[in-house]
Amino acid sequence: MDTKNGPASRIISSVKPGENKNPVAFVLVGLPGSGKSTWARNHPRRLAIASSDHYIRQIAVSEGLAYKEAFEQHNKKSFSLMKERVKSLVRDGKSFIWDQVNLTRKKRASIYGLLHRTHRVVFVVFLTPPEICWQRNLERNEREGQGIDRQRFEMLVKLLTVPDETEPHDRIIRVGHATWHDKT
Repeated sequence: MDTKNGPASRIISSVKPGENKNPVAFVLVGLPGSGKSTWARNHPRRLAIASSDHYIRQIAVSEGLAYKEAFEQHNKKSFSLMKERVKSLVRDGKSFIWDQVNLTRKKRASIYGLLHRTHRVVFVVFLTPPEICWQRNLERNEREGQGIDRQRFEMLVKLLTVPDETEPHDRIIRVGHATWHDKT
């Protein structure tokens, strides 16, 4: 997957730190293990990243929990903290990356509704085949204790709806994978 070049990279590199005129919200869309967080971390670090996983990891460390335990016990709290971060970024007029799965039209419409008055909303869709995402999930679990179970993963695969031109957005960028076959 080419994450350093292409349209998303060009848009991000055109965004200046603290820019108030037409800030961009890059809303990442993809299964766990599709490359969303890696993409966010590897692109210009001057953009803030809003991620509920960040808060789950913080809670896990502060309470001495495994990631899975922190996720189960504090998922709502982590999402609430992330929403506060987003509100702050919006209030400050900053461009940022929204790093969650965002698999359904309903979820993305809600995000668009929240952001479209202040930001250009760009969906960055990770078209990584589910079998590759699952393998990465297993590796992440082994390495960091941060994977999800197979049943939840399969549920997320079924929920995935690839954004298209019929849903509200300012732009859709697809980060492809050589073996992806769109199920929509």
